[in-house]
Amino acid sequence: MNEFSKTNTPKEYNLAFAVFSFLFFWAIFFDSRSNFYKVFDYSLTDFEQIIKIGMCFSGVLTLIKPSSVYRLTAFLLLLIAEIFLSLPIAPNHTVFEMLIAFTVVTCFVIGKIKYKTDFNTKNFYQLFAPVLRLQVLILYFWAVVHKFNKGFFDKYISCATVQIFNIKQTLTILPAPEWFISINPYFTILIEGSIPILLLIPKTRLFGIMVGVLFHFVLGFRYTGFTIMIYSLFALFIAESNYEKLEPYVNKFTSFVSSSFSKISNYRNWNKSYFDYLVVQIGLVLSILVLLRISISGGPFSLYILSTEGIYILLCLVFFVSLIVILVNKRFKIVQNVLLIPDYKILLIFPIIFFINGFFPHIGLKNIQTVAMFSNLQTGGGKTNHLFIPASFQIFPYLNDLVEIKGSNSKTLNQFSGYTSIRPMVQTSIKFPNEYVEYLENSGIEVDTLYRYTLPFIKLKDFVTDNAKKGRKGLRIEYVRNGKTYYTANAELDQELNSASVFEQKFLSQRAMPDDERGLCMW
Repeated sequence: MNEFSKTNTPKEYNLAFAVFSFLFFWAIFFDSRSNFYKVFDYSLTDFEQIIKIGMCFSGVLTLIKPSSVYRLTAFLLLLIAEIFLSLPIAPNHTVFEMLIAFTVVTCFVIGKIKYKTDFNTKNFYQLFAPVLRLQVLILYFWAVVHKFNKGFFDKYISCATVQIFNIKQTLTILPAPEWFISINPYFTILIEGSIPILLLIPKTRLFGIMVGVLFHFVLGFRYTGFTIMIYSLFALFIAESNYEKLEPYVNKFTSFVSSSFSKISNYRNWNKSYFDYLVVQIGLVLSILVLLRISISGGPFSLYILSTEGIYILLCLVFFVSLIVILVNKRFKIVQNVLLIPDYKILLIFPIIFFINGFFPHIGLKNIQTVAMFSNLQTGGGKTNHLFIPASFQIFPYLNDLVEIKGSNSKTLNQFSGYTSIRPMVQTSIKFPNEYVEYLENSGIEVDTLYRYTLPFIKLKDFVTDNAKKGRKGLRIEYVRNGKTYYTANAELDQELNSASVFEQKFLSQRAMPDDERGLCMW
């Protein structure tokens, strides 16, 4: 038996690392279902599509062997490239996934330099886990702080209410009594605020994970990738000593699977060459990609357990049962002592950047990808609806420099010239569920789904610059800025409009701002 048929040695294997890697793959799968579905349709002559193909293939390789440092690192590198290329069209948690990936890849580089030949999954895990734990706490901090605004506590326009009806579109059995709708904004803040506090305290850490698992399980029927991503991060708060005690259970399961497979094939005992190993791996990857495509499409040969919803429920069930085992089995430590500060203090740069990013809507820098998802937060135009962070904090001009589109020969821009019920641009709003509209009507609330939007000037620059790069000619725009009307028949040639930098387009893009708080339930 040669090196290709050996399993990980105890020195190389780390269950905590493997669990994180395994769950993080599934988070990306659920968030990138379209990529996994189209992977066989993508062109090998298009750079962006090549990156997507590579991300899918490396992801499945990671799924096959989640204990592999190199597979996970390659997967994360391609994930960073895929998300970067998609910017600014990326929701909050996708940008957070890119930060996670960048953090882990940086730790890989530091680990290779520090440990050299002794570098393995254990010391790699101990490098990045404390950093990611801090980032989880910051995520919840801003998710709660942003919600302290007038809109979120108004039950009729609150995202807490809209999300109940959003989730009911998938989880139809979810009840929505009036009393729960009334308390849900406060209940949401209570749960989201208690999770990081419980995670901070060793004695309550497991309970905090349980609370978080149950809370996000319900959300996962609508936002599956986000929930599994959170589960992968919750897994980091379980002490490594408990993972070591879980290993016998995992080994029994893998031995059972291995023995069952050996009845069909004697593959594990083959004296495999590198070529044999490569062929088998490629075959496995292609087979899994086909199965994933079937699970997404719900084809005629798919079972419920292989559907995306079935996979989601199975992952949640396994994770939840594992937590129960840790809680009730006396062999495990209930007090979870884990590091929250990395040994390499330079790695604190990632949590610090993430924390500062949460301030951006309050200082007028940007209003997307700031962990303000579904918070009803409204900043800009010299105003804010936040209860304790004043508008005077808006020292940057980007959210105050607003334009009103009067007309354009661009269909996308022209939608801003009047009232519209559709999303004039990606990132602008979400569509109200029909049951939510019915709830408002039954409550005697006048329902109007038409909105008028103003556009941050930098967003207009992004749009014109992008069109200029694509070679569009004769882009006509009439707009009002600072009370003055401007008209250009060739906006693509206007140096003020066609000069957005790559940094501005990728990292300072904005969403359009509706004239009504009801339109603020956005990701």
